[in-house]
Amino acid sequence: MVHGGGRRAVAPLLGWSGALAEPSFEDRHHRLPWTPRPTNFGATLLPGEHFKFDVYFGGNPTGIAEAAVVLREAGANGGPDRIRLEGSARTSGVAALLTTIVYDMAAYVDAVTGAPLQTGSITKREGFSSTYKRREITTTFFGRGFVEIADDKDGKASTTRRRLPVDTFDPLSIMAWVRSLDLENGAKAKAYGLDGTALLRVDIISRGPIRMPEMPPLAAALGITSEQVIAYDGTITRVDRQGAAIPGKKAYKMRFWVSNEGRRIPLMIESDLWLGVVRLILTQYDPPHELAAGRPAGPKG
Repeated sequence: MVHGGGRRAVAPLLGWSGALAEPSFEDRHHRLPWTPRPTNFGATLLPGEHFKFDVYFGGNPTGIAEAAVVLREAGANGGPDRIRLEGSARTSGVAALLTTIVYDMAAYVDAVTGAPLQTGSITKREGFSSTYKRREITTTFFGRGFVEIADDKDGKASTTRRRLPVDTFDPLSIMAWVRSLDLENGAKAKAYGLDGTALLRVDIISRGPIRMPEMPPLAAALGITSEQVIAYDGTITRVDRQGAAIPGKKAYKMRFWVSNEGRRIPLMIESDLWLGVVRLILTQYDPPHELAAGRPAGPKG
């Protein structure tokens, strides 16, 4: 039908077309939810940066955690440059009397987007609560939205392939993504993280410039004042491949304190992720290599 203004009116869809346009149920079997890709943050990953944290549980020292931007190198088979990230965690103190956990991870991410390319992790456990002694997981991302996971637990190996939301990171790259955020007070951001075989949704909200409850002693040595800190609140939710929360799974809270004087140094992280409040306090920071701040560093050799 054509109205007097010369425009053609759009007739309502009927039959099968109408049913497809406005389904009466949520299809959780074939479609992944549409999500925008996060803003590129590869330029914030500067080789040479190294972070070391003391880990506290219930106010008691329980371990050490480290993360580092190791190097930037040419991609495989003439592909784009990639950046190697490494992380580790180890129990100590009172916690080591109950269970010993040694966790090491290495990841390659795209030097432009920050998207993960391949991740490998090895977990070694000893003690009363250990359900396995050694677990090795290798995750290969075939573009954004598709992944292959090789999981070896005490010699029992399995391989699975899964579709994921396009904004899915591994544990190291999602922490780098949070660090790169530059949000106004009250602004929000969202991405997904793949931790082993578990898909998590990470929701972030900025609390703006804020005074920390306790400034780490290292902050003063780095020239960071209490007025140069921004806080982010986070929620981590276990979800299915459509991004819906899995019934019965607890959503965990996190809070990040990051310097906002240009270096974006993570000063402290709190989480109720493991049966109580865990706090990571920065105790060592190594700055990037001289060339990293001006231009990409070449491969070692």
